[in-house]
Amino acid sequence: MTKIINIGAASVSTLALDLEGNSQKIIGCLREAGEKGADIVLFPELCLTGYGAEDQFFVTGWIKKSEEYIKKISEHVPEGMLVSVGFPLLISGGQVFNAAALIAHKKVIGCACKQFLARNGLHYEPRWFTPWPKGRRVYLDLFGQKDVPVGDFVFEAGGVKIGFEICEDSWVADRPGSSLYKRGADIILNPSASHFAIGKQQIREHFISDGSRAFGAVYAYANLLGCESGRSVFDGSAIIASNGEIVAETKRLSFRNYELCTACADISMNRVNRLMSSEGIEPETEGIYSFSGFEFRPHDRFSISAKIKINPENEYETVTRAVALGMWDFARRTHTSGFALSLSGGADSALCAAMAYYGVAEAAAALGRKEFLET
Repeated sequence: MTKIINIGAASVSTLALDLEGNSQKIIGCLREAGEKGADIVLFPELCLTGYGAEDQFFVTGWIKKSEEYIKKISEHVPEGMLVSVGFPLLISGGQVFNAAALIAHKKVIGCACKQFLARNGLHYEPRWFTPWPKGRRVYLDLFGQKDVPVGDFVFEAGGVKIGFEICEDSWVADRPGSSLYKRGADIILNPSASHFAIGKQQIREHFISDGSRAFGAVYAYANLLGCESGRSVFDGSAIIASNGEIVAETKRLSFRNYELCTACADISMNRVNRLMSSEGIEPETEGIYSFSGFEFRPHDRFSISAKIKINPENEYETVTRAVALGMWDFARRTHTSGFALSLSGGADSALCAAMAYYGVAEAAAALGRKEFLET
């Protein structure tokens, strides 16, 4: 029987430490996702708190407050929709985990936790977080609820199995997707906070499309967007792949508060591909949590999204846009009214002036006059 699921993935421009502001952006995006008929919506890694909160992740009272905002967001999730939101999870013993809450029916039905922590380049995750052990599964009292499943779970709702790879999880050799495949995951969600670098997008597109093909699942990826805390620029780019083909993608390096893409994918076709796989695996039944009372709405089989053409990256254009976005975002987040330029008349100062102008002009065009002036 054909089973069509409308999946959404959102890139969100967050501000580190701004629980209220970030939650409002998530709620605003949820409204748009509801209008587009999305059944599942994926938000980026740590999008509630911001990825760059750094040593604030040591402040237990603030982390517990993030649970209150997860509850607040859950009140705005439409009926018939599953939503994943990234946040820091504090459990007894003082350990903090990089987690994603899966929300439906105005409550959290479970949390997945990151197994591999990034520690290269500008990343310093082991300072704040503990890696979640592969295969560990617990039930905790969280969000005012009893026995919330937390850990290495595949969550089953409405006859569809959903698993997680959180950012770095998908970049390592022993990626969790292999275990999710053995447990029959139909959809793999990847909430990420991946900074901009030349050529990085091609790597992402490869592991997303190849993950979809190899694991016989719809693969959704959602990245942070903008200059969140002054150290780096996140280039956004939410991507959805099915049957080894990318079927939806948001605009990269957007100057908007969020970008959302949706795609209708055929879950049953991916299941057929798993059955036809040459691997011949022994299915795993452990670590599957079934959530009752949830049903996906029916979709027309002709609404399946077609694959999209991926254009090669123009390095000069992309770098220009990344720098301009970083300058604009840094200015508005520090409540700076403009840029002070020291011009010598040479090429370097001319480039700085052009970047500053480009960032402001693109922001005005993307946000509109009213929102631009209020920023």
